[in-house]
Amino acid sequence: MSRLHSNVFLIVGGRGTGKTTFVKKILDRASLPKRLVIDTFRQTAYNNFREVTFNDVYEANLQGNCHLPSSNIEDNLHHLTERVVNTMLVFEDCLKYISSNPQPAIRKICLDSKQRNNDVFFIYHSLSQVPPRLSTWADYLILFKTQERLKNQKSRLGGIYTQIEPAFIEVNKHKSKFYNKAVQLY
Repeated sequence: MSRLHSNVFLIVGGRGTGKTTFVKKILDRASLPKRLVIDTFRQTAYNNFREVTFNDVYEANLQGNCHLPSSNIEDNLHHLTERVVNTMLVFEDCLKYISSNPQPAIRKICLDSKQRNNDVFFIYHSLSQVPPRLSTWADYLILFKTQERLKNQKSRLGGIYTQIEPAFIEVNKHKSKFYNKAVQLY
């Protein structure tokens, strides 16, 4: 995959729909020299990635595919805003550590992605879990099948509702449970 141009992506889909497999393929093809997956536990999908700590992040000791499993993510997000550049940054299972009103560090990571040359991915299991503010900072939504009714999210999604409605319908009607669709948000 060629350079992604420092974008912010929301990846949304139910469990078992292929989100992690999709992300791993992007990571394997990435042109950025550093790829960091942040997770709250040691997900087996990332067993072949080098395990790092927030201290490694702080010391800019990242190269290749790295996995940062931590139960203390919220307290250390500031390390990412200070030290992560030229990196593909993946936040797995965000509901566990990104609040409904995203922390200042998350805002900074999103808004500074172009200046810091970072591609940022936030992974959620449903649209209802995505903080509305975060969707305003994202460039793309990659939508997998979810077990929710889109109309119930209309007021939460605001202006992006009409952008994602056709993709939501297409994805959920498709026979393959792994089918997904990218939507540019603007």
